[in-house]
Amino acid sequence: LGLISKDVFEDLKRVRDIRNVFAHHLLECSFDEPALRQTCSEFRQLNKMLAVGSASPDWPPRTQFVSTIYTLENQL
Repeated sequence: LGLISKDVFEDLKRVRDIRNVFAHHLLECSFDEPALRQTCSEFRQLNKMLAVGSASPDWPPRTQFVSTIYTLENQL
């Protein structure tokens, strides 16, 4: 349908994947785990912000996740 961009779609899939990890392994997971850290570093909307210098590349993964949620909220 073309209602959202490919970048937004990919970020939404990443959000879904992270949500599922926490939903099924709540007591066993953390944003500091390497797989979740990597997924958070791949958020496209946040990386676009980083490219124009409005965000810090040193943000922890949880902050990257939350910031991406807010960015996606504005895209939908």
